[in-house]
Amino acid sequence: MNSPSLRLSVSAAHRSSALVSLLIMGACLIWPWPDARAEDPTVEATVTSGCAGSGSGICVENPDCGDPLPDQEQTRNSWSPNPSIDLGNPPCKPTGPTLICVGLGGYAYSISGYSDLDTYTPQKRTRSGSYDGECVWHWGAWSGWANDGSPQQAGDSTDVIAWHTTGGSITSAGVLTAPTAPGAISITATIDDAPASVSPPDVGTRDDSPVTSAALAVTVVAVTDLTVPGATEIPDGDTDNVNTKAYVIAKSDTAGATLVATAVPSSGPPLPGCWGFTGGTAVGDGLLQRSIPLDQPGAYTLDVTCGTSFKKAVVYVVEVDLDIANGGSDLDNGEVDNSPPSALLAEADEGDPTGEGAFLLVNWDDDDADGAINAAGSGWVSVPVPDLDENPVLDEDNLAKVKLSLTPAMTVGTLELQLDSGAASVKIWDTATKGSAVTDLDWDLATEAPPSELWVEGRSFSPEKGVVLKLRYKAPAGNEVDNDKVKATVVLIKLAVGLHREMASAISDLGHAGLLTAFTGNCTKNDLLDSAKYEVTEMQADPDTCVRTTWKAFHSAAPVYWGQYDNSPTYTQRLRILLAAKYIFTGGTTKYTAANVLEPGDWNGQLANVAALRCDGLVELCHEWSGLSVWGRIVDGATHYSLSAYLGEHNQLVGNWKKNLFPATQSAHESTYKGSAWDTAFSLIDAVEPLGTMNW
Repeated sequence: MNSPSLRLSVSAAHRSSALVSLLIMGACLIWPWPDARAEDPTVEATVTSGCAGSGSGICVENPDCGDPLPDQEQTRNSWSPNPSIDLGNPPCKPTGPTLICVGLGGYAYSISGYSDLDTYTPQKRTRSGSYDGECVWHWGAWSGWANDGSPQQAGDSTDVIAWHTTGGSITSAGVLTAPTAPGAISITATIDDAPASVSPPDVGTRDDSPVTSAALAVTVVAVTDLTVPGATEIPDGDTDNVNTKAYVIAKSDTAGATLVATAVPSSGPPLPGCWGFTGGTAVGDGLLQRSIPLDQPGAYTLDVTCGTSFKKAVVYVVEVDLDIANGGSDLDNGEVDNSPPSALLAEADEGDPTGEGAFLLVNWDDDDADGAINAAGSGWVSVPVPDLDENPVLDEDNLAKVKLSLTPAMTVGTLELQLDSGAASVKIWDTATKGSAVTDLDWDLATEAPPSELWVEGRSFSPEKGVVLKLRYKAPAGNEVDNDKVKATVVLIKLAVGLHREMASAISDLGHAGLLTAFTGNCTKNDLLDSAKYEVTEMQADPDTCVRTTWKAFHSAAPVYWGQYDNSPTYTQRLRILLAAKYIFTGGTTKYTAANVLEPGDWNGQLANVAALRCDGLVELCHEWSGLSVWGRIVDGATHYSLSAYLGEHNQLVGNWKKNLFPATQSAHESTYKGSAWDTAFSLIDAVEPLGTMNW
C-alpha cells in the first residue's frame, strides 16, 4: 500500500504506545513522563501507514539498521534523580494505619506506588516475511503496582523482596507487630522487577533494578496514665502499682455531682482505632475522659487500653452511715419486758446537722428482776441490782441500737467509731443484753470485719445532744475520707421521788404527797416532757386505798404544785422504794387514813401488816423500807427518823400541825419548825434531767 511518507522517531511511536497502556491500567497509574529520552536512537526511514494490508501498526521501509547505541544495557531514570516508592502521596495511598497501639500484631502494609528506575536494553529486531530487512528498536517500558502490590505491566513480575522497620518486627508479607514501647518507627520496602522475557520474534530482556521505598512514618501509641483528680489513691491489692490503681473518694450530697477521670496517651489525638476507654459515662467522645457519679456510692471500674498497654482504676465512692435508734423507755424491776426499739431515726432527726437526736435513759433499772421482798414483807429475799452494775442482763430493754455501715464494703483502710463527746455518759456493748463491752472501736478492714450494729447504754445524764458518736472511714495513709455523726441525749429519770402539792380541800396547806413510780411513754423528747406519760402511786380517800394515776393528774388536782423531793438515794435504793410501793399497791388491803401516818399503832414492821396509810405515810414507809431516812422529830437534840421505832411521834396530831409530820413538813415546803421541832432529809430536785420543765 502506498501513501505519503513522513519522518518519524521510533521512540516517539513507543511513547504513544506507552501512553495508551497507562490509560487502561489499574489502580495506581503513572502519568506520561517528560520527554527524558532525547538520547534514544532514532531510525531514519520512510514510514507509511498500514503494512501488507494489516490496517494497523507502522511500516518502516528501507531502514538504516545501523547501531546508534552500544550493544549494552543503558539505564535511564525517567522521573527523578533517586529511586523511590510513593507510599503516601495521592493518588496512591498506603494500606495499614499510621497510628497503631504498642505490642499488637496484624498491621498489614502493601505497596501503593511505582518504581521510576528502569533499565532499558536496546535490541535490534529483524522482522521476517514481507518485512524482512526492517529494523526497529525495542525499549523497556515502566512498571507500576496497585495497592495489592501486583505488577500492572503485562509480562512483568514485580515483587517486594524485603520489608524493613526501625522498630517492631515485620514479616515478608508486610505484617507488622508493633514494638512494646511507644514512639515513632519507620517502614520501608525493597521492590524488584524480575526480568521479563520478550516473545519471538522480539529478542532480549528488560530488567529493573531493585529500589527501596521512601519511609512511611508510623506512630506507636501507648497509654501512659489514667488520672483521677480529687480522689485519694489506696492500695489495690496487687504488687503492680503502676497499671492498676485504686482510689477512694467520699460520696457527695449534691445531686448529679460527678468525678471526671482522664486517660493520657503517649501522643496527642488523633488516636489509633485500637484505643479504648470504658467505664462510667463518656465525656465528649469518651476517648480521653469519662465520668462517674459522686452522689451514688459504689465501686466504679475504668479501663483504658491501647494494645498491650493499659491503665485500670477502681474508684470507690464511699458513704459512711451511722444510724441510731432511741433507747428503751422501760424502767422497772423486771415487771415488763419491752424489747428496745429497733426503728432507726430518720437522717434528718439524728441531731447532726439537724434534729433532736436520739434519747436514751440512764440504765439504772433491774430488768432481770434480781430484787424481791418476801411474802410477809418483813425483809428482802434478794436485793435488786441495777443493770448498770452487771452484764449480761436477761431481758435488758433500755439500750439504744446503733447501726454502722460503709458502702461499698472496703478491704483496706480503717473504720472507726469515735465518741467525740459524752464518753463519760455512755458505754458501748456488742449486744442489746450487754454481752461484752466494746472498747476497741477501730477496725482494720484488711483483717477485721466491723460489726453491723452496736448498742449504747446510758450511764449518766448528759447535756442535750451532748453525746456525739462519729463513724469515720480512713484511708490506709490515715487521712479521713468520710464520716457521719449522730447525737444523743442521756436522760436520768429519778423514779421513786416524792411529789408534793397543796391538798384539794379547806386544809390545803397541809399538802398531799405521792411517789413517782414509772415512765409510761416512749423515749422521745416529747414523751419525756409529757407529765401524762408518768405514773404516780398515792393514797387516796376515794377509793380509800392505794391508787395509781398520772403525774399530770396529780399536778393539776390542786392550784399549787410544790415540786419533787428526795434525799439522793442510790439506784439500788430507788429500786427498793419502787418494790415497796408495788407491794402496797398490789396487796390491795391497805386503806387510806387521814388521822395517822401509818396504822395500826402497834405495827410490827411488816408490810403485810400495814392496815392504813396517809399519803405522806406511803412516801415515808417506802423510803424507810429502802434504808433511807425521811422525816424525824427532834427530841433532846436527836432526830428520831425511824418510822417503825418512833411511830407515835410520826403519828402525833395534837398542837400546832407545823410541828408534826404532814406532806408540807415532809418536803420542808412548810419550814417554820425545821431544825428545832423536826428535820427532813428531803430536798427539792429535778426529776428528769437534763430536760427540765415538764409539760403540764
